[in-house]
Amino acid sequence: MQLETERTALEDQLAAAAATQTALDERATALQTSEADVTTREGAVATLEADLAARLSDVEGRETAVAQAEASNAAASRSQNQSSPPAGIADTGTSTSTYYQNCDAVRAAGAAPLHRGDPGYAPKLDRDGDGIACE
Repeated sequence: MQLETERTALEDQLAAAAATQTALDERATALQTSEADVTTREGAVATLEADLAARLSDVEGRETAVAQAEASNAAASRSQNQSSPPAGIADTGTSTSTYYQNCDAVRAAGAAPLHRGDPGYAPKLDRDGDGIACE
């Protein structure tokens, strides 16, 4: 009887060990799947980081080009403003060292309204042609 009891106890332990082994195998499989997923995601992150670096480089290149173009335009504008009109051509008074893209820029600078002869006045800003721009 004692032998039978020990046998039953050993079979129970063996069943418990088998169940534990099965659970461990399932966890190992899940871990391998998770590791594969992490590896895939790391690859995707590396690809995105490379794409981001390329885009950043492109943006920096464009910013440099814009800054150079703005500097070139400013230098050209300065040299144009410093040159006198050719002989026989009257100065209209619209050539100034101040330039506004539009009336929103004039207002943002606190310069509105502009009168003919004021720095920054341009006929394109004077819609009704009365000599007062950005009214």
